[in-house]
Amino acid sequence: MSQTTELSPLIQTKLHHPRVAGELIERPRLLAYLNERSDRPFTLVSAPAGYGKTTLLTQWLDQVPYQAAWLSLDENENSLIGFLTYFVAAIQILFPASCSTTRSLLTTAQTPSLDYLTTTLVNELADLPEEFLLVLDDYHLITDKEIQQLISTLMQHAPPPLHLVIASRRDPPFPLARLRATQRLAEIRTNDLRFTPDEVQSYLKLCLGADISPEIVTVLAERTEGWAVGLRLACLSLRDQEDYAGFLEMFQGTQQYIMEYLVDEILSHQPQPVQRFLLCTSVLNRFCGPLGDALLAAAMPFDASGEQQQPSSSKILAQLEKNNLFVVSLDQEGEWYRYHHLFQDLLAHKLKAETTRRNGLPCTPPPADGWIKTILLTKPYLIILPPTIPPPRPTWWPGSVMP
Repeated sequence: MSQTTELSPLIQTKLHHPRVAGELIERPRLLAYLNERSDRPFTLVSAPAGYGKTTLLTQWLDQVPYQAAWLSLDENENSLIGFLTYFVAAIQILFPASCSTTRSLLTTAQTPSLDYLTTTLVNELADLPEEFLLVLDDYHLITDKEIQQLISTLMQHAPPPLHLVIASRRDPPFPLARLRATQRLAEIRTNDLRFTPDEVQSYLKLCLGADISPEIVTVLAERTEGWAVGLRLACLSLRDQEDYAGFLEMFQGTQQYIMEYLVDEILSHQPQPVQRFLLCTSVLNRFCGPLGDALLAAAMPFDASGEQQQPSSSKILAQLEKNNLFVVSLDQEGEWYRYHHLFQDLLAHKLKAETTRRNGLPCTPPPADGWIKTILLTKPYLIILPPTIPPPRPTWWPGSVMP
């Protein structure tokens, strides 16, 4: 008689989509996009924190033509057994007798191989009597390689009843290009989730209970760049203001609510080399890898071993873009970038605070003219300078007067 182990109790609230509280507006253009592609086996919603991924999917579940299951993930599901336990439990809410063999395999004393578990799961999903949708929310918290391989195999051998939806702050390591080419993937990304001026107008009217002038709508749309949480936090502040226009003139990423959100959700989670890069480049309106390297080389001397511990700026930029960390690409080649306006405000504020704390300069820039001259006269650099984008110039340097 084979031995079995008992599975840990499940947190049932993770198996239900969250209630979305507060003021909401429907986003018909996005819901229409999702509805038109609801027959595709996979949907990816990828954007930074606070862009309304979960809210959009919650609204979509009211319209989707299938039964829907939900799984809110966290770091505790970073094991194959833990992940599959919740994955199967979410499906069993819709189909109580489903995936029984897969579930029993999770309790055996010796866990079967990944291939065996995956094959069993794919076959059991293929036998389900009707199509359904399964949302995996906060998938960016999953880093386990076996789980990634499991989901990749599900995508490769897609069981017909399953429509898998992944919401993540960064792209998962799946063959997205192949899925696009075969029209098996629907995608919602940061630019899609940005609130349009009309949506900003509707949201302000809903939150503030009054019509807002087009000028104020334009200012707020430009400052927040359509970022849902930025709009929400701005509205919380506007409720206490009599002079909307005057408040928005001073509205920056250093406003208390926004600064707390960006620090808690974004900045504090970055490794020190990335934080150093973010602070140093926050003084620029636009930047590229070589310029970042020049700033960092001046700010951080080589260590005693003679090796520079800071990764290359181009590598950091590629990672920031991949992880949807509030950088905006300015060209097709992926060389020049800028920060989201509110995020740059926060970084500049943090850099100034760090300068004051150290009573010195955490980032001492090289002469800008010398760097630009190098760009213009050195062939390797010349090819990365887009002709439509003028060379970057600093907005301010630590220790100088901010404009």
